[in-house]
Amino acid sequence: MLGHGQFSAFDWLKPAAGQGFWLFQEALFTTLKFHAVTSDILFILILVELFRLLIIYLQEQRVSIGVSVEIAIVSVLREVIVTGVLETDWRQILAVCAFLASMALLMVVRVWLPTTFAGVDPEAHMSARHKPFQEQAQAGQQRHG
Repeated sequence: MLGHGQFSAFDWLKPAAGQGFWLFQEALFTTLKFHAVTSDILFILILVELFRLLIIYLQEQRVSIGVSVEIAIVSVLREVIVTGVLETDWRQILAVCAFLASMALLMVVRVWLPTTFAGVDPEAHMSARHKPFQEQAQAGQQRHG
């Protein structure tokens, strides 16, 4: 605060610029809540990626490993940023590093994984397994019906 008779560096602009400049100066020089802004931006990014994962699932009937890993990485990094690296216990930081290393390994390994597993139809396997029971039940219903 300035006392009586003291002048700010911007006092000469006050009459010329009007109130607009003072609002701009106040918005420019006030401290932003870095953690809150970063947290919100990363949360929106996570939601966008989840929406992208949903679109891929609805179009192709599969879950994209790459998008899932990206969501996991951004979610973990968001939590580290929100809580603060310096305030986080060293064991948690070590666990986050191990998790991120495993996610990086999964991103590398996914290149060699096929996008879809051709020939694998779990529903056909389960229906073949239960087919004799279904045939017996239908035969029993026909005898009694």
